[in-house]
Amino acid sequence: MNELQGYASQYSREFDEILLLFEEVNCNKAKLKEVLEGKSFAKWSELEDLALQETDHTSRQYEFLIKTKGEEEVQRRKVFLGIA
Repeated sequence: MNELQGYASQYSREFDEILLLFEEVNCNKAKLKEVLEGKSFAKWSELEDLALQETDHTSRQYEFLIKTKGEEEVQRRKVFLGIA
């Protein structure tokens, strides 16, 4: 947690914002740092999480996530959410 508070200070962000971003990047500190440095944008929204939970992996929503996020990132998020 101290490291996340350090990120808040270092990047002039509110701690609550850092916590939200941290969850959006699957609680991956390296990805969080990439987002804060503007190098990455692989963040997840609640609607995207709902699309991942669909059992029909041929749905347009699921296929869109694969296309925009990539198979590897989708699998990482599914593991994070406990649905893999």
